[in-house]
Amino acid sequence: MRFFNTAGPCKIDDHYTIPPLERFDLDDVLMLIEQKKYFVLHAPRQTGKQHLCWPYWSISIRGIGIISLYTNVEVAQAARDNVAGGISGIKAILADLASKAKNNMGDDFIHRIQHQVFKENNEYFALNQVLTLWSGNSARPVVLIIDEIDALVEDKYLYFFRGHNIP
Repeated sequence: MRFFNTAGPCKIDDHYTIPPLERFDLDDVLMLIEQKKYFVLHAPRQTGKQHLCWPYWSISIRGIGIISLYTNVEVAQAARDNVAGGISGIKAILADLASKAKNNMGDDFIHRIQHQVFKENNEYFALNQVLTLWSGNSARPVVLIIDEIDALVEDKYLYFFRGHNIP
């Protein structure tokens, strides 16, 4: 028996939903990826953004030779009240990326390098460095789908994502 879902990703077999791949023009998205651009999916709460991105969209582009990985950075939210917590937040994001890449894609590259990157680089630059190494090591285009970015409300996260030191 299907029902309307308002908590988390929809499952087509369980919930009333619009098929996610019919909600956007895949050719337009692929053009942005080919041009190496980033883009934002922005819409009000409870309109199906997460359902669109996870897992259906990522699976569909993986099928055409693009590596895609979904992460929810809300894991870092608990560490947002201090700088040391911010570093722990970045480690939490990297751990989530490493786990999902390994479990969902069989790719253990992030898992293998993340600790060494923290040893060799400024901790504030670690996320940028890991993603740069991961995408540079890939023979195929990489798409990173970041969900709940607005959960990172502190200004210091802007520095983490840009790879800069906190002033």
